[in-house]
Amino acid sequence: MNGHVLVVTGPRASGKTTCSRTAHDGLPGSLLLHVDDLFHSIIGQDRGRWDGREADLYALVLYHELLLTRHLAVECGVIIVDATLLPDQLEPLVAGPDPPIVEVLVLLPPLATCLDHETRPGRAVPACDEKVRTTWQEMQAWRTNAGEHVTLAEKTGYETLATLALVVQRLLN
Repeated sequence: MNGHVLVVTGPRASGKTTCSRTAHDGLPGSLLLHVDDLFHSIIGQDRGRWDGREADLYALVLYHELLLTRHLAVECGVIIVDATLLPDQLEPLVAGPDPPIVEVLVLLPPLATCLDHETRPGRAVPACDEKVRTTWQEMQAWRTNAGEHVTLAEKTGYETLATLALVVQRLLN
């Protein structure tokens, strides 16, 4: 068996971490990887080195975390990846022989919802409306890549959780 991977992606402040944790709770034995954790750890160690090149660093961290995910999926059964990624960034996970079975849940709530979530207390990163707008616009690329293993969740709250439940059910079958 090649293992299974659930990628939860979307713009900044769209609910990726909440959905990822919910999926992790519903999939016993799964492993949850937050790409932002390693990214923020590296940035925190030497911000000056990466100032103005944060997007490059994020792409590098994402690439390597997806390679790691591919290899871990064989051992762990189900890996959940919480990351902001675009369709063309999936390659390390799906290219080559015997890729894992990948399901992608793309959270695409309205921009106003993401902007509201960005300023909620308890967020791990400083608020930045411009980054929310930029990532929200970039994530629209998923609309043309939706397919059998890509599910768009365009609502918030209960509707998103219902969509997540359907994706998790596909992983279990």
